[in-house]
Amino acid sequence: MNWKNYEETVRTIYEKLGSQSGVKIICSGHDCKVTGKSGVEHQVDVLTEHSDGLHTYKTAIECKYWERKRPKDDVMKLAAILEDAGLHKGVVVSKLGFTSDAVASARYKNIDLVELREPTDNDWEGRVKDIHINMHIAVPVTYDYRLDVVDPDAEALPQSSEGMDPSKLIIRQPGVPDMNMGDLIHQMISGADHSANEPQLLRRVFPAGTTSSPVFGLSAPRLAAIQFQLRIERHTDTTVLAGADHVSMIMKSLFDNRRLIISPEGDIRESEA
Repeated sequence: MNWKNYEETVRTIYEKLGSQSGVKIICSGHDCKVTGKSGVEHQVDVLTEHSDGLHTYKTAIECKYWERKRPKDDVMKLAAILEDAGLHKGVVVSKLGFTSDAVASARYKNIDLVELREPTDNDWEGRVKDIHINMHIAVPVTYDYRLDVVDPDAEALPQSSEGMDPSKLIIRQPGVPDMNMGDLIHQMISGADHSANEPQLLRRVFPAGTTSSPVFGLSAPRLAAIQFQLRIERHTDTTVLAGADHVSMIMKSLFDNRRLIISPEGDIRESEA
């Protein structure tokens, strides 16, 4: 970030903060100027305006992207602009805060002081910075399906089910509502031992008179049983929710002790001081 980006960030933040309270940005940047009673033209970084229905109030915001605390001279310069131009309020926004003389002068001149900076390690003291999530995932894998069909001319005719999607079948058991075979398979998987390291053979025997939707060329075959192999594949994954990914800047008002968190996406939320 440079000084120009800093000014644009300040403008964006105040634009968002003011959107719900009727505060509007009049201008910002090099061409943002006000003319005083003296006839002198003053450049300000950001100029805002709001109305209470009877009166209109203007606020000048100065941005100081310096690698040191800002002195009282910045406050006094802005105070002079406010008086000459007839502005109602002034705000100085600094990257690294203010000297004690600047704070005292600002209180006297009724100018708000705001610190807007990137977070440091000190900001995370007493707070959770990063959250590490260790995920252990057990994935059931099924294979070698076999469907036993009762043939009218044989006791039990085991049929190969290679290439068959069992979830497409509808099971009709006597005295029980129709069930999708896929739902039955899920029930069988849920009841299996998910801690087992070796493959398991899961088998369900159907009551006499159970039929299904067409399969193996039979219009309504009678089902004897279904079985399949189940193995549990285990995966471990670690996800880190880094605080730096959710906090790009911290904004703190010195006089009302208001603390705001700005995300990399530009979202603004209140935070404890």
